[in-house]
Amino acid sequence: MGLELEQRSALCVGFAAQIPHPYSQEVSSPVQEKIKILLLAANPKSTDPLRLGEEIREIDIVLKQANHRDRFELIPKFAVRVGDLRDAMLSQSPQIVHFSGHGAGQAGLVLEDDLGKQAFVTTEALARFFQSFADTVECVLLNACYSEIQAEAINQHINCVIGMNQSIGDRAAIEFAKGFYAALGSGRSIEAAFEIGCASLDLKNIPESSKPELKIKPGIDDAWISRKLVVVPEPEPKSEQTATLKTQNQAAQKASKPMGDDRTPNINAQKSQGFINNASAPVTQHFGNQTSINTGGGDYAGRDMHKSDRSPRPNAAVSLQTVVDEVTQLVERAETRGEDDFADDLRSVESTLQAAVKAESEGKLERRQVKLEDAKRSLQGLVKAHPNLQSILSLL
Repeated sequence: MGLELEQRSALCVGFAAQIPHPYSQEVSSPVQEKIKILLLAANPKSTDPLRLGEEIREIDIVLKQANHRDRFELIPKFAVRVGDLRDAMLSQSPQIVHFSGHGAGQAGLVLEDDLGKQAFVTTEALARFFQSFADTVECVLLNACYSEIQAEAINQHINCVIGMNQSIGDRAAIEFAKGFYAALGSGRSIEAAFEIGCASLDLKNIPESSKPELKIKPGIDDAWISRKLVVVPEPEPKSEQTATLKTQNQAAQKASKPMGDDRTPNINAQKSQGFINNASAPVTQHFGNQTSINTGGGDYAGRDMHKSDRSPRPNAAVSLQTVVDEVTQLVERAETRGEDDFADDLRSVESTLQAAVKAESEGKLERRQVKLEDAKRSLQGLVKAHPNLQSILSLL
């Protein structure tokens, strides 16, 4: 009798262990790789300053507010040199490559050299380079003046490429990017996102909606062009048993609540508020090496090689680690140029910012703020001799 009961108990235990949790189908979902967007910015010190920081901030905001925000990863690269472009493409394998900066028509796109000066990358070189990434890159966006020439060449190998057929103003470039990525984040196709980006310019009364050009690789069928980057899995059908168990569980939970406590928080409102409350929390992206905008009609200043008078404007808060990485790059470049004293000053700033990052990770917000103020004071003392540091200061 005892042995029989023990065997029956063992069978019951074994059977119970195989019963799936009533909500298991709701919780589990296929793991999908994130869509990587490589954001490249170059604004050499000898060229007209652009609002690249504002552009990346706006892209970050619209994707954070999108339905499928968790499916995208933004990867920024600051003051991009030719080697930085190569290394980032090899290490990150992005699906979307976004360039913001100056275009020079037939001369190519303008990156930076080791001294922060102009480095032209020819159309032919860009086409050959992207040919090596045709199996991973789905879209290239060249947010620069007269970049249609490069878009045509790159489109020989990449399915979708967007370029500008004329000089495009800062405001137009930013608004187009906002509309494009907001649409991608909501689950639209690249083609639909392009149209929404152009329409966004019309909505803002910016007369430049005809300047972006979408190039589709010959031979690509309509089904591919209209496909969505974000694939939303179909929900698994719920069994009658699962639905019954869930209803019973909800009823039991409701019965256990005290009178007057049957209130559900407004989750959507909390999420929206979170975007405001987290304004100083880590954001993953921001373009550096730029500090100012044109206040005299600068919204329409072109992203070509022409200079204009501009005045400073502060940028939005960004990830502290991003700022540390930017300072680290500046240290390395100062060492390369033999500017040892400047490199030492930057190391001090780097160390202070690293302390702020550590304090932030430990939840010590007061210490984080103290370290940030120390870093700001150090940078302010260096800005007069090194104006390019204003870009770092503006990120804080």
